[in-house]
Amino acid sequence: MDAAESYTIIQNLTSPMVAVTTRVGDKLNGMVLNSAIRASLVPGVQRVSFYVFKGHLTHEMLVASGRYVLHLTSRDQWDEIWALGFASGRDADKLEGLSYSLSDTGLPILERCYAWMECEVVNVMDAGPATFFMGEIKEMGRGSGEEMMDSDYFREHMPDEWRAVYLENLRLAQEAAAAFTDPLDDRAWRQLRGEP
Repeated sequence: MDAAESYTIIQNLTSPMVAVTTRVGDKLNGMVLNSAIRASLVPGVQRVSFYVFKGHLTHEMLVASGRYVLHLTSRDQWDEIWALGFASGRDADKLEGLSYSLSDTGLPILERCYAWMECEVVNVMDAGPATFFMGEIKEMGRGSGEEMMDSDYFREHMPDEWRAVYLENLRLAQEAAAAFTDPLDDRAWRQLRGEP
């Protein structure tokens, strides 16, 4: 199976679409990710995890602050997805013009999301071109969105005028990520197995 075909199969593992917002000093930023996962089976220990490419400003800000809000996006958040997912926070204020409020700790919460989780990073794993962040949920709430957006819905319903930009951004991200794929930092895996 060639890489293009296998990638379309792997895309089935991405759902729901989420937005991550964070803050360092006065700088607010955010991005869209095509997946996040529950990272605990214990109801009293609520954790979530996701991957962020190391070249993103949001990655730098997550490392600096250790705090973020993870949003389950809703199907009516097209403006937020465009603002947070199709541009760099290095070039513009990505939250300008979006409806959000600030949490008690000053983190931006998107108002039209389906639900939000304010989190603190509790662990990370090197994933080559990305970092796998695990966060513990400190606060959680509902937004005004009624239906969650998932990756399949996004790809099927994205505006036609976005498609070329989306595909070019994906191509550029894949090229940039390819430069980071080797070697992985596998010390934690070797330590877990009792290897030197």
